[in-house]
Order: sequence, then structure tokens, then C-alpha cells
Amino acid sequence: MKGNLADGTHGGRLLPRWQIEVTGGDRVWYLLDVEKHTVWVEYAGPHPKVTD
Repeated sequence: MKGNLADGTHGGRLLPRWQIEVTGGDRVWYLLDVEKHTVWVEYAGPHPKVTD
């Protein structure tokens, strides 16, 4: 992701945000926590308007 959508916070930590397209338009947004070897799902659903 780009700009102000490139990162998100979880537990007070700034983490890189990624997205994957599923089922022809729906999206899953997730934060990669490399330190904890964890992926935090932030959003799952229709393509968010914020990215238009």
C-alpha cells in the first residue's frame, strides 16, 4: 500500500500494512508483525472506499 495507508498500528506499534484481493473485489487488509511472527487481520470485506 502507499502513502498514509502503508502502515497501521497494533498494540502501540507501527507495522507495515498489506492487502490481498479475494473473491473478485473483496479485500483483506493485514499488518505484518515480523518481530512476533504474526499477521494481524485488520479488515476483511468489500473494497474500502478509502483507497479509491
